Amino acid sequence: ARGARELARAPSAADAATESQMWLLEQTLGDIMQRLDRLMAQAHGDHGWEDRLEEHEVRLSGFRSRLDKAEEHLGGFDERIRVEWESKFQYLQRSVQDAAERQLEDGVRLDAMARRTEEVSERMEQVIDETSQEAALVRYLGDCPIECRGGGGSPAMAQDERFPHFGPPSRGLGADSPRSGASDDV
Repeated sequence: ARGARELARAPSAADAATESQMWLLEQTLGDIMQRLDRLMAQAHGDHGWEDRLEEHEVRLSGFRSRLDKAEEHLGGFDERIRVEWESKFQYLQRSVQDAAERQLEDGVRLDAMARRTEEVSERMEQVIDETSQEAALVRYLGDCPIECRGGGGSPAMAQDERFPHFGPPSRGLGADSPRSGASDDV
């Protein structure tokens, strides 16, 4: 009889353990159900996840449209800048070429002017030399007695190195020479 009593008690202890596990399971399941209800309320409520996701989607689409507009603007801006700078660079390049050509032409003209100035300077030196020789001749003739002014110069002029083109007076003067008429009268 003892074995039967123990057998009758054994299921009741097992039942009690099972009941406590069932009660614990029911409590855990109740907590899980409450949490699930709160999550569902958060997800589907007035400010739930769906609303938040939709709000974020609206914001993201706004950001996308702004980004697209910015890309279009920058794309057009990039093209405008490229075209504008390209035209400015071409203008600058033409200006530099024109300036270089003008400088080359000015250099050629300057060289020609320098050569011409040198030629004029040399010719002026020649004219000054000739003029100074003629001035010396005029001074010399001004100091010379009347008989040496007749023609051909005097023996002193022939020996003077300032008058190389005057030689000694010629001896065989003809009747029409001024010297011959002057010598006949004396």
